[in-house]
Amino acid sequence: MRFGKGEKWGTKILWILVLFGVLLRFVALSSDPYTHLSWSAALLTDEGFYLHNARNLVLFGQPQLDDFQNRLIMPTLHLAQVGIFSALPFHLVTARLFTVLCSLLTLALFWLALRRAFNAQVALYGLLFLSLDPVFLLYNRMALMDTPATLLLVLGFALFVFGVQFGSHKALCLMGFCLGLAFSVRGLLLLLVPLPLLLLRKQRGDCLWVGAGLGLFLLPYLLF
Repeated sequence: MRFGKGEKWGTKILWILVLFGVLLRFVALSSDPYTHLSWSAALLTDEGFYLHNARNLVLFGQPQLDDFQNRLIMPTLHLAQVGIFSALPFHLVTARLFTVLCSLLTLALFWLALRRAFNAQVALYGLLFLSLDPVFLLYNRMALMDTPATLLLVLGFALFVFGVQFGSHKALCLMGFCLGLAFSVRGLLLLLVPLPLLLLRKQRGDCLWVGAGLGLFLLPYLLF
């Protein structure tokens, strides 16, 4: 397929704008969050709260020093944070860099999934929208659970596309597992669990594979 010069330049400009959105994620990571991003004061407090147990474990050798136990709310994110702070110095910027990395992986997976599901043009416009969306961009610069949870959701979306297009039961099973992981990072995402089951309601076999993947995660999660 051949493109005219105008189309090629238009595509290059779109990719430059995507790159601009990527670079914005790294600018002044130590700065305070945008105060009007949310009505809640959580923007000023939750970054510290949700690093709490990982910080305690890395700096003081035990996760529990008081009554706030975010590792029980989001154990998967807690384990990731422990790994990060064990390898790198404990700092808010370090935690935010992990979120930025998750956001870049999210953008890449979103582009691949849209390209597979639709075409390259749709994928590029979707990537541009997500990379420069103000709310998503600003949350991508904070050490909160929203961006890692979104990464797992987009990974689940990519696996869903692959599983449906190629009839891959393994991909659908892994998608169910990703939904469970996302729930263990952001509890409100439990509300999204029924969505793929509703989309696949006419394919009972596929629903069972998604449910199996979800069960593979939720069963040990509930037990431990």
